[in-house]
Amino acid sequence: MVELFSLFIATLISEDIACVTAGLLIASGKMKFLPATIVCIVGIYTSDLLLYGIGKFFGAPAVNWMRRRWSDPIQRGTEWFDRHGVSAVMIARFLPGTRLLAYVTAGAMGMSFRHFALYFLVVALIWSPILIATVAYLTGELKQYGWIVQVMAAVVIVAIMHRVAGLRDERTRRLFVSRWSRMTRWEFWPAWIVYLPLVPYLAWLAVRHRGLTSFTAANPAIPAGGIVGDSKTAILGLLPPEVVPRTEVVSSAEAAAQFGFPVVLKPDSGQRGSGVVIARSIEDARAYFEKIRGPVMCQEYVEGPEFGIFYARYPNETRGRIISVTEKRLLSVTGDGKRTLESLMLHDPRAVCMARFHLHKHATRLSVIPAVGEMVQVVEIATHRRGAMFLDGSWVLTPALEDAIDRISRASEGFYFGRYDVRASSIEELQEGRFKVLELNGVNSEATHIYDPRLGIFAAYRALFRQWRIAFEIGAMNRRRGAKATRLRDLWRRYREYRRLATSHPD
Repeated sequence: MVELFSLFIATLISEDIACVTAGLLIASGKMKFLPATIVCIVGIYTSDLLLYGIGKFFGAPAVNWMRRRWSDPIQRGTEWFDRHGVSAVMIARFLPGTRLLAYVTAGAMGMSFRHFALYFLVVALIWSPILIATVAYLTGELKQYGWIVQVMAAVVIVAIMHRVAGLRDERTRRLFVSRWSRMTRWEFWPAWIVYLPLVPYLAWLAVRHRGLTSFTAANPAIPAGGIVGDSKTAILGLLPPEVVPRTEVVSSAEAAAQFGFPVVLKPDSGQRGSGVVIARSIEDARAYFEKIRGPVMCQEYVEGPEFGIFYARYPNETRGRIISVTEKRLLSVTGDGKRTLESLMLHDPRAVCMARFHLHKHATRLSVIPAVGEMVQVVEIATHRRGAMFLDGSWVLTPALEDAIDRISRASEGFYFGRYDVRASSIEELQEGRFKVLELNGVNSEATHIYDPRLGIFAAYRALFRQWRIAFEIGAMNRRRGAKATRLRDLWRRYREYRRLATSHPD
C-alpha cells in the first residue's frame, strides 16, 4: 500500500515519470499491473482536475481583470481558445512540459468543466496503460504484457484511421497540413508566444539600465522612441527628401487619386503591415476609406525588390552599423493548365502555411485555372503577416550601401536605432546606395531576417536579445545626455489609442 500511495503522490509531481516508474516496478515484479495502472490513472486525472481548478478559481478573475483593460487582445485570445482550446489541451497531454500551462489556461478561459472532465478521463484511460505497459514490456521479462501493448496500439491506430477518414477530401487534407505547418514552424506562432521568453531578459535590462522604459529614449526625435503610436509620415520627414517617395497624410480617396494610381495606403500609425493596401483605382481607394478610421498615409508606389535594413548607432559613435538585412520575397504560384488557383495555393509549400488567409483574399477567383507557366502573385504586400517570405539578405550589403544608410541616418538628428524598409529599381542600384525609403521604424522594429526558414528559433532569439540589448544601451546613453524616457502611463495611453484605431484596419 505504501508503494501505491507513493506512486499516487508521484503522479501529482510528474505524470510521465510516475508511469515510467510504475512500468519499471511491474517489470521487476514489485508491483502488479492492474493496481499500479489504476493508481496512476486516478492520480493523473486528479492532477488534471486540480490544474483546471487552479485556472478556474485563480486565473479566471485575472483574465476578467485583463479583459477590462486589454479588451481587444484578450477577446482575440478568448475567440481562439473557443475554436481550438479542446485540441490544444488534448495535444498537451502528449507533449510533456506543456500540460500545466494548457490545463490552467483551460480553466482560466472558461472551458466547460464537463467537457474537460470527460475528455481527460478518456485520455487518461488510454494514455496511462499504454505508457506503463510499454515500459514493462520493453524493460522486463514480463512478456505477458505484450498483448496490452498490442491492444492499445490497435486502439491508437483505429483512432488515427478515424481521423484520416475525416481527411478524405483533398481540400480538408491540405488545410490540415496548413494547421500542422503553422503549429510546427515557429515563424507562424502568435507574437506573444514568441516574445514570452524575452520578458525575463527585458526585465533584467530594465533593472540594469535603471528604467523600465529606457529603450524609449533610443530615438529622441521620435515620440516614445517609435515603440507604438508614432506617425510614419512624421518619421519619414526626418530623412532627406530625396530618399523618400512622395508621401502625405490624406483624408479621402480623391486626395489619394492626386498621386496617380497605383498608390500605397496605410494607417499612419500601423504596425506589422496591418491595414496596408495597394489601391489601383479610385474604387479601391474609396473602399479603403470606408473601412478605416484615423489618419491615412498615402505614398507613391515604388517598383522593385524590397529589403529591410536594421541600423544602430550609439550616441558617442561617429558611424553606425547595420545589424540585420532582410530580403522580402512576394509569394506567387505558377499555373500548370490543369489545377485551379485554389489547388495551386493549397499545394504550394509556402502558401499552404497561410492557406485560410490566402483563400479568403482570393475568394472570387479560386476556381480560375491559370495557364501553363502563368505566374499568379498570391501576395502583393511585402509583410510577413500577409505571407511574404523573409530571408537573410546580408548578401546584398556593399560599402556603398552601408555608407548611404549611415549618411542618411546621421543626417536625421535624434535617430539612432531602427529599420529602414527600402526599394530600388534593381539589386545593383540598391548596392550602389540608390534607393527609396518606404518606411522607417523605431524601437518597435524587428530584425526580420529571423523569419528566414533556414534559421532556427535559437538563432532568432540571439538576434532578438542582441537587438533589445542595443536598444536599452542606446536609450540609457541618451538619458544620460538629457533625453527623457516615456513614462509607463503615457506608453500605455499611446498603446490604447493605437489599438482603438487598429480595430478598423482592413486586412
